Amino acid sequence: MTAYSIEMTFHVNATPDEVFELLTDQEKVSLWGGGKTIVEPKVGGKFEMFDGWVHGKVLDYTPGKSLSYTWRPDDFKKDWEDSVVSYHFTASKGGTMVTLEHHKLPNKKEVMNHENGWEDHVFGPIGEFVAHQVV
Repeated sequence: MTAYSIEMTFHVNATPDEVFELLTDQEKVSLWGGGKTIVEPKVGGKFEMFDGWVHGKVLDYTPGKSLSYTWRPDDFKKDWEDSVVSYHFTASKGGTMVTLEHHKLPNKKEVMNHENGWEDHVFGPIGEFVAHQVV
């Protein structure tokens, strides 16, 4: 089976440590993303977002630098492999550049869905949260 990948870059008006926390602190993720979130802060730890709609295992947990986990939404077909999401955080003027890589997506439709989803359901809401809250 052919696997597809996405690479996207987002700017967040917060430090790399703060952005890392926005993606790993269960309470903060629930505030900007809605629903229950679980991120166990260790390699091999459990990962869930959006009330368990997506789940996986933590692969890399380096505060302020990088984060990676397997990503399996409930609507993935049983024979599809888990995909892998990786974030890299780089300090930039006025905040952080986040490079998102999403690998092992099963088809072009999932690429399009996830490209839109990263903007609409993750980094758009994070940007709004940062603009209206104290990180």
